[in-house]
Amino acid sequence: MMFYKECRATKLKKRPNYAPSILGFRQFQLLVISYQLLVISYQLSVISYQLSVISYQLSGDYFYLFSPVHNS
Repeated sequence: MMFYKECRATKLKKRPNYAPSILGFRQFQLLVISYQLLVISYQLSVISYQLSVISYQLSGDYFYLFSPVHNS
């Protein structure tokens, strides 16, 4: 009889409200997505910088400026 009372007590417990945790998880997902977009934009800026350096190297100015001996 005691076991039956314990079971009923657990059944009568109030269900936890999952809405705040779901909303918090949604905000966390949005935070992660915004962070990923920030990282992607940073990587794209680094790539564009590298491409500009490469294009500058392909033009002859780079070798002229950084060669140890050049006629002025």
